[in-house]
Amino acid sequence: MGILSLPRYDRPGERLKKYGAGTLSDTDLLSILLGKSKKGSVSKLSGLLLKKYNLNKLEDLGFNELKKECNGDEIAALKIFSFLELSKRHSKLISGGYNNKPITNAEDVYNMFKFKNVLEHLLF
Repeated sequence: MGILSLPRYDRPGERLKKYGAGTLSDTDLLSILLGKSKKGSVSKLSGLLLKKYNLNKLEDLGFNELKKECNGDEIAALKIFSFLELSKRHSKLISGGYNNKPITNAEDVYNMFKFKNVLEHLLF
């Protein structure tokens, strides 16, 4: 069932506005991120991707593999790929990875290197 076939009040975007992002499933949030698709239901695509890979495994896909998983929908793959990269950068910011603070313990070293090869790992 596509998002547009749902009653307006039950669509993920409407529920997000009314109840907050914390009340939505990962599938709902990914569907909102993807928006409309000419290649089928974004709800179905989101559900299938998350069932197969979970959020933590999506980042292991390269762009071409992700595009294939999105039934050739390059725009959907670009949106997901960009979202994953933004999420990593956000995590790096809050873990102090961009700070030039002195290293005082093992956690500081871990935070410095945990995102080191993100782009190389993900691209093609």
